[in-house]
Amino acid sequence: MQIVVSGHGVRLRYRRGLLVVEGREARREYPLHQVDEVLLLTGGIALSTRALRALLRAGSTVAVFDWNGQLLGLFMPPAPHGTVAYRRCQYEAATNGKGLELAKRWVWLKIRGQLENLKAWRRGLGKYGELKAELDAASDAAARARDGRELMEAEARAASAYWSAWSEL
Repeated sequence: MQIVVSGHGVRLRYRRGLLVVEGREARREYPLHQVDEVLLLTGGIALSTRALRALLRAGSTVAVFDWNGQLLGLFMPPAPHGTVAYRRCQYEAATNGKGLELAKRWVWLKIRGQLENLKAWRRGLGKYGELKAELDAASDAAARARDGRELMEAEARAASAYWSAWSEL
């Protein structure tokens, strides 16, 4: 989650696993494990060192900006948490077929959503049957894709049919 802080008199502090942001009119609490970035956009913001340490331990980045939006500096951990584990998972997904299976599922769900929209628009479409057949064929091609190239071709085929329908509305 990204937290954007602006306004004079706003205070950020840490309390019991929460980042507490307090202004003159409001107080918000964010679970620290959900905070990816904190952007400090104006002067007059108070950030406690305890909160800064907690954010850095959680792997969050704190960015400080000047009054004109120019980045002045960053506070960040020396190495992002989980980098080696994430890269190992990415490598394994690319080599063991899991990445392709996940991508196929995502593309299939995307095409199913396009088909649902097409059904909702069917009264306004002169080529409904033709466009539906094209999306069905693209869905089947995505399910049968043997590699990333075939999957991207199926997705492009679906997108072409979908945006043709959109242009008819």
